[in-house]
Amino acid sequence: MKPSAPFLLLVLFAASDLNAQRLETQTPDPKRVVRVETARDHLTVIELNEPVSMVAVGNQNAFTVERRENKVFVKPAEEDARTNLFIWTASGRYSYELVPAPSVEQMHFAIDQPPLQLVSTNTQSRDPVSVNPGSQLPPEMLTQSQAVLLYGERDRTRKVEVLLRDLYQDGDRHYLRYTVLNHGNRAYRPAQPSVMHLDPVKSSFSLIPLAGSQLSERALREIKTRTAGEAQVLAGKEPEAIPAGGQAAGWIAFRLGTSVKREQLVRVAFAPDSTSAVDAVMVLAKDRTVREVAHGRPAGE
Repeated sequence: MKPSAPFLLLVLFAASDLNAQRLETQTPDPKRVVRVETARDHLTVIELNEPVSMVAVGNQNAFTVERRENKVFVKPAEEDARTNLFIWTASGRYSYELVPAPSVEQMHFAIDQPPLQLVSTNTQSRDPVSVNPGSQLPPEMLTQSQAVLLYGERDRTRKVEVLLRDLYQDGDRHYLRYTVLNHGNRAYRPAQPSVMHLDPVKSSFSLIPLAGSQLSERALREIKTRTAGEAQVLAGKEPEAIPAGGQAAGWIAFRLGTSVKREQLVRVAFAPDSTSAVDAVMVLAKDRTVREVAHGRPAGE
């Protein structure tokens, strides 16, 4: 039996309403302000092509904003609410203007960035080195991890840069996520990193308020350290070869040989590039004292 004409019109009308609800893919542009139309009691998802390190919203009472890995969830709490939103990743800062949609059918349901295209230039087949490639990050990493903030300025003169993203501690195990950025003109293969436990012998500044922070190169020059031992790497997943101008994320799980009774340093060291060492150093404390809040600054600051 053929469907009647009124039934076909109803189906076409419903399909047009669904198409009006926008699911967009936009090329990332730090110099552009993206307009996002939202509706009360509805969720808008902004999905980026790399992990989100921090978010900041202008009116915290008008919007609920949460981040999980590379996603930011936006939900207006007031009718006709509008404000601005900033999202930081390893590549830079992205700006958004949150405005009310004329109707639910015209709101943004999701705004995505196209995935990064990482093409390996290594012609020889080589299996990545991994302590335990079958291991996975614990689910608590998404909800209980501590954002790692950078103390000092980024060293963009390095050909390869490592930015630590977030840390989760489960007993004596530490789970650390990171991003490797290749600023050089040739591909770089990170390989499995090692983790060294450093004891700060002398420092020109206090490390207590910097627990959970990555230290810049300039800050490290003001600290004298001694090696306390090599941490036991338990699991992890390192990136494959990263092309020139590209970036990739990875993670590592490690256990320190001794308990941390005060602020200590850990150095995550990767394979060196053609000119210098590739590593990152962060302050580790027994009690995590830094927490990220809605406006994107550490608590107590």
